[in-house]
Amino acid sequence: MNNTLNVFNEIKIENNNRIDLEDKIYCEKYDKIYIETFILYRNILSDLINLYNKQIINVQDEFDLSISFYDDFGINKVIDSIIDLKERFINKICYHFEKKYNITINSNKIFEKYKDIEVEYEKRKNTDKTINAEIIQYKHINYNIILDEIFIQLGGFSFKEKAIDEIKKKARMPLYWNKYRKYWNYEVKGKTIKFKTNINDVYPALYYYDNNETNLIDCFTHNKIEDYRHFDNGNTDIKFYNASDALDFAKRYLGYIEMTEEEKEQYKNKC
Repeated sequence: MNNTLNVFNEIKIENNNRIDLEDKIYCEKYDKIYIETFILYRNILSDLINLYNKQIINVQDEFDLSISFYDDFGINKVIDSIIDLKERFINKICYHFEKKYNITINSNKIFEKYKDIEVEYEKRKNTDKTINAEIIQYKHINYNIILDEIFIQLGGFSFKEKAIDEIKKKARMPLYWNKYRKYWNYEVKGKTIKFKTNINDVYPALYYYDNNETNLIDCFTHNKIEDYRHFDNGNTDIKFYNASDALDFAKRYLGYIEMTEEEKEQYKNKC
């Protein structure tokens, strides 16, 4: 048990400015909870294995043991609980940053890299049927290790820069001509962008363009967007205060390309 404590003590906690104080307090809180719970589970597992090894020497059949690998509180169940504990801890830290900064983090990728190494039951057994506890290996983790992996996924962006990058990628809506219904999926007409398609993925970009914030809100602050109207037929009109902003938004976030009437006809034919 002392070895387990020493491993946690030896993990280097880097004091840096990657996250703000609120994030740091949150991470340290759940880091402490995780370590305390891990130590409890590790103690239980150690006691179960010791008792199993003590009993197996005096019986002919493993089914005669009071300690089982597979019952509700067996050795494998405790191992599963330790693995699940780590997964929930990683998810908790990742979800905090996802929700606060409106970014996407692949928590499963981090878990797969740092989850415990599971060893098949048969390979744990010694010749006398006792269990070699040392073969059950653990990859210890703390919130700073998770942060390292999160920043790798950010790809050099800050949290806000990553949110903006995702907003832009999500909003991209190629212009196309619906040859069956005879209309463009969206058009820029003066101050208004007229959408004839679902724009759920565009709303985050509209909010950001209007108020320079990546946090989604229920209404526009009307800095650049004057009005928006959603019609029963599914169409949506977004009206800006001036035509230059409407065109700028369409080019910057929708990938809009201005075309002459002749170019539009050629593009229709391609569609």
